[in-house]
Amino acid sequence: MIQVYIVEDHKIVIEGIVSLLQNEKGVKLCGYSTTAKDCLQFFQSHTADVILMDINLPDMNGIDLCREIKKLYPGIIGAVRIVWQ
Repeated sequence: MIQVYIVEDHKIVIEGIVSLLQNEKGVKLCGYSTTAKDCLQFFQSHTADVILMDINLPDMNGIDLCREIKKLYPGIIGAVRIVWQ
């Protein structure tokens, strides 16, 4: 089972991604956050295989957050950046 975590500051986007993922076999949403701070706090006591992440977060650049997560938690398969224009 692939565990997915979402970091996105727009709740409607989170709802859309959740809607897409809930019907996928072998994929489980393990959580989401709307800020980088909440994301980092989540990973202090939880884990995920994949992170779907917005680049434009209110409290930190998503690219910098990806680097921080990979440094602190190298076991995560990957961090994917979501870009909405």
